[in-house]
Amino acid sequence: MLPSASGAALLNSQFTTVADLEIAPGAELGVVEIQTDIRQLTVTNSLTLDTATLSGALPPPGGPAPALLSLQLPTGSSFSLSGTNTFRRASVTNAGTATLNGGAGVRLDLDLNGQFVNAVSGVASVLGDYVFGYTTSGAINNQGSWINQGPGLVRIERSGASGGQFFSTGLFEIHNGTFKLLNPPAGFQAGFNSSIRLRDGTFDGGVTELAISQGKFLNGNGTVIGPFRNSGLLDLEAADGGPFGVLNLLGAVQFNGGEIVLDVGGAGAAQHDRFNIGGSVQWSRVTPRIRVVGGYAPGIDTSIAIATHSSRVSPNLPVHERVLSDYPLSWALRPTPTRTDLRVVPTLTLADTAVAEGNSGSQTMQMLATLSAATAETVSFGYTTSPGTAVTVAAGGNAADYVNALGNVTFAPGVTSQQIAITIKGDTSIEADEAFVVVTDDASNTSTLQNASFGNNRRFSARAEGLIQDDDSAPGVRYLLIGKSTNLATPTGQISFVRRYTTSGGAVDGWATLMPNTFGAVATGFCRAPNGNVLSTRFSVNQGPVLMSAAGAVLDPDLGGLIGDDESCAFDKLGNVWVGEAVPTAADVALLRYIAADGRILDTVQVPVGERGIDWIELDADQCTVFYTSEDSDVRRFDVCSGQAMPHFASGLEEPCYALRQLPNRDLMVTCTNRIYRYDQNGALLREYTRESLGESDAGGLYAIQLDPDGLTFWTGGALSGRVVRASLEDGSVVTSFLTGAGGISGLLVQDEFVAGIPDRIFADDFEP
Repeated sequence: MLPSASGAALLNSQFTTVADLEIAPGAELGVVEIQTDIRQLTVTNSLTLDTATLSGALPPPGGPAPALLSLQLPTGSSFSLSGTNTFRRASVTNAGTATLNGGAGVRLDLDLNGQFVNAVSGVASVLGDYVFGYTTSGAINNQGSWINQGPGLVRIERSGASGGQFFSTGLFEIHNGTFKLLNPPAGFQAGFNSSIRLRDGTFDGGVTELAISQGKFLNGNGTVIGPFRNSGLLDLEAADGGPFGVLNLLGAVQFNGGEIVLDVGGAGAAQHDRFNIGGSVQWSRVTPRIRVVGGYAPGIDTSIAIATHSSRVSPNLPVHERVLSDYPLSWALRPTPTRTDLRVVPTLTLADTAVAEGNSGSQTMQMLATLSAATAETVSFGYTTSPGTAVTVAAGGNAADYVNALGNVTFAPGVTSQQIAITIKGDTSIEADEAFVVVTDDASNTSTLQNASFGNNRRFSARAEGLIQDDDSAPGVRYLLIGKSTNLATPTGQISFVRRYTTSGGAVDGWATLMPNTFGAVATGFCRAPNGNVLSTRFSVNQGPVLMSAAGAVLDPDLGGLIGDDESCAFDKLGNVWVGEAVPTAADVALLRYIAADGRILDTVQVPVGERGIDWIELDADQCTVFYTSEDSDVRRFDVCSGQAMPHFASGLEEPCYALRQLPNRDLMVTCTNRIYRYDQNGALLREYTRESLGESDAGGLYAIQLDPDGLTFWTGGALSGRVVRASLEDGSVVTSFLTGAGGISGLLVQDEFVAGIPDRIFADDFEP
């Protein structure tokens, strides 16, 4: 203990440890050394300061930089501040429990780079009124949990002309009190990349914006003074834990993406969460999550005022991303200049539609648009068509397939169905089934979809397939999808990294996977859904995988959103899909995401990886075991049902190894550069198919593998040569092979292939069963 008044202690040993330290009123703990950067004192149990001073050495005139004093409080320790204290060229790092006891005139002054750091494991509580005073410099950094416990005002003061910092990246709570930043800041730096919890609390940022970033949250109820922006999670609730909270936002507000949880138990103001906004509001790609409580059952056309505001700023992006809710009726936000309502609305559906192509002339495809229920409101939406394998411009010797259409559809009150007319052109060209999409979405500035929704949990857009059924090809023609490492013009004029071929090697068309025409952006993983849709990953492109119909229409241009370098995928029997990512060589884990058919992320797990992350995956017929490669010599396993890594399935293969495919009898085939291995379900090696025996002479070797539905053959391709080969499972003899032009094979899909755990399907596109 340092006694009061004249008591002092001077540190001159580099590392000092004490169990308990109390510094009484008027006492000072300081440093006299000037030859060392830091003098550190670790207090393992408790540190108590009462109107005391911590001080580093002061610099002599013209002399060297003196030592700083550093006090370290480890996990399990306690730190108590009472009265007015000063940190002068001294820092305290708290990893335990800190209590700052406030009161009238109580303060902590930070001078000459004085610092208080609340570490990741630390909990710091500020009780009552408190002042953090700064002179020319000083910093407070919260990395752990910070609680302002009222009643009282916690505020920033500064006596110097500039300088000072208050940063928080941990949890920041305000209970029945106010936290006030310096306003105007005039060089004071404040940064809150924090999660915020308010319990009748007020955050007064002045002119400093409070931004809730992605991965952070604001929870509770209270007031924010100053500009506010949310890209994270907002979840309001009453101070007593009740479901309905009120957040007063006294400044300009941007809801910029992120999720907003809204509890709804009635239309009355006290029966739901709500925002009182004193300035303007901008809604941009938000995801409301609606929780209906207390047996409330609102019907179509119910309106609930969830926000009032002085004005609305029109965004450059859609209002909604999606609305998440288990309620049987659909929800949508409807912003007006001074109020934003949450409405129960009918669900708009566009029906996938097919017509036979015909040999000449034109015909009209009528696509049905329906509402799930009648409404007293006028419903309208705008639409356009987007080409897929069906195109609007003649190219490659083939005629145009349809006429681009765009327009608006209006449902008068009470009307529940309308038609969209699209002109289809007939020809005698030998083609596969071709498809385009009719697209409508929540467009920028003013929503084109008024008074309806595309359905809860769905992205706030709709794409319906227009299928033109080929009537010119010979019966029994089957098709492959080939992912190319170079972008090629296709026979129908598309420029695409993905091309469709007949199984005899005839180039048919390109699939618009929406990838840029740059090297490295290639389709590496193809997988087939139980309904025949095809998912293509887009390696090195800052988007998620693209979901296409069996005929090549883009149904979702960014399924699940960006993960990184998406490289592999496998559907389960429910129609959800696992997607794996490539990672840098130094990484030892990679993400495996579980994505619903509507694009929601259902789960994300980290799996241990080798050289290149999750290069290729295969889901076992048990629907729990994921086999995967990492471009090394091992086949790994992970149980996604239990979340546990499993022992390696196989090791010591000639690396690098890539593609996997499970046979109906649960044998597993593994493609490596120089050979394909076949194992039984217990991991016993059954046979090898060498690169040379498969006729691949290029040293770049083999890459992909797919199973033919005949149950007798498999397909693979040359990683650099662009050669595709079909071979016998029994003895590896080559049945057929062909070249696909410049560039290697980065992905391969037999569209009617067998997939483990997914029942066989007969395609409408003349595919063999």
